[in-house]
Amino acid sequence: MNEFNLQKKYNWETAHEPIVKTYKAILTQTGTSVPVATVLVNTLGEGYDIDWTYTGVGLYAATLNKGAFDATKTYIQVEPGYYSSVAFTAAGVNPSATSTIVVNSKNTAGTNTNIAGTAFIEINIYG
Repeated sequence: MNEFNLQKKYNWETAHEPIVKTYKAILTQTGTSVPVATVLVNTLGEGYDIDWTYTGVGLYAATLNKGAFDATKTYIQVEPGYYSSVAFTAAGVNPSATSTIVVNSKNTAGTNTNIAGTAFIEINIYG
């Protein structure tokens, strides 16, 4: 490939960066341990990672290692795994620490409960 074609390819690739940046992972938790993320997709950018912490029964924090989430452009979906005791989850960008997404899992009675198995999380950042 000649120099002109390489420059043309570079220009096309940089002009067509993804409009949506995505993070998808399977979370696994045993007992009250910190959830382990098996990252399936991470297009947040080079060097951007998410660190998971367990903050209490059914409460987790996903902290971006650099930068911040824009709450007006961030969509988060969490689904419990097949063998999980979780009935539903809520997740959102922490308004007082925008580099953190807070995840809360509950059982059918509405009581906080740990993942106790697996869960799937998808974070999409638009714009």
